[in-house]
Amino acid sequence: MNEFILDRISEFIIRKFKGHDMEWLIEEILKAKGFTTYRSPEGANYCVDILASADTLGFGSPRICVQMKSTDGTVDRPTLDQLIGTMSNYNADYGLLISWSGIKSSVNKEIPKQFFKVRLWDSE
Repeated sequence: MNEFILDRISEFIIRKFKGHDMEWLIEEILKAKGFTTYRSPEGANYCVDILASADTLGFGSPRICVQMKSTDGTVDRPTLDQLIGTMSNYNADYGLLISWSGIKSSVNKEIPKQFFKVRLWDSE
């Protein structure tokens, strides 16, 4: 029963928040958690979708670099490596990689090595 409900919620989110609307949703979740955010302009490819910092002015820690993949394909290892490089370029403390379409096993194998730096969000 719970799996059925989670599947329906996931399908609704995918349908309602396609593409850049998903970025808006994630940004609003971060704001609700007290983060100050910057979202990259639509269409631009800055290798980062959202930057978030945990204080009113956006200068505090933790600093999070968010990269979202809203395509139909699963996230692969090069995407994770790109996020880690982007985190360094933006002086982010942590990275959040979001993919509603899933994450390849090669990425999941790297998670223990990146446990203190990166989190993955998928439809679950």
